[in-house]
Amino acid sequence: MVFGYGYRDFGDHVITEETDLFGSTGDPAVERHLEGMRVKEALMLGAEDIEGIALRFGLFYGAGAAESLVEMLRGRRLPAVADHGRVLPWVDLADAGRAVALAVEGGRPGQAYNIVDDTPTGFGAHVRTAAEAFGTPKPTSVPAWLMRPASYAYRMVRTNMRVSNAKAKAELGWTPSRQGCTEGLRVLAAR
Repeated sequence: MVFGYGYRDFGDHVITEETDLFGSTGDPAVERHLEGMRVKEALMLGAEDIEGIALRFGLFYGAGAAESLVEMLRGRRLPAVADHGRVLPWVDLADAGRAVALAVEGGRPGQAYNIVDDTPTGFGAHVRTAAEAFGTPKPTSVPAWLMRPASYAYRMVRTNMRVSNAKAKAELGWTPSRQGCTEGLRVLAAR
């Protein structure tokens, strides 16, 4: 998962597999979580008996991922956190599946690939788009600090992360089929 790069504001920096450290943090609240991702990936990529490839996925959307989101929105159990310009990397589940198949067929052993679409979107914007596309009640807008009791969710909605998928495009021949989760949610809702 791309959150292995850390839960923080990366600003306008675009994260790549080659230039950014995976599993680095200065936040003790998520250090064990990131250490788990770092160790799991290092063990797999360094294994002598297998040819391991790491796929670092963005947040999932699309068929198979939207249903629980829509259910929470219908029950008014999911707020839309104010993004304040923050964005997160996303990937359609079908595109993620294609990336797995392409990595098995043509990925380089020992390599990691970021699997994200081309249009990062804030979590609050994603929630509002889903509500609009599926005709659910409009979610309540809340400031991020209200998520503080749910420490993982709080860090995620405060993360600002742009992630490059150039390596997956160049080496695997993978491209996202959608222009981001906004388009993906609207297409799914229209079915």
